[in-house]
Amino acid sequence: MASITGVNVGRLFREGFSQYDPIGALNAMVAQRTAEAQGNELQVNELLPPSPEVA
Repeated sequence: MASITGVNVGRLFREGFSQYDPIGALNAMVAQRTAEAQGNELQVNELLPPSPEVA
């Protein structure tokens, strides 16, 4: 059995979603979690399209 992927998924999660700024990404997460803990709106980040038709 073999598997082929178009990206290095680990690297994508480490670097791609943070725009190569891991400290900035962590600071943004801290700010969002603090805001949510204080009753502000939850932030939901969808990684996949909601349906095959949208994709």
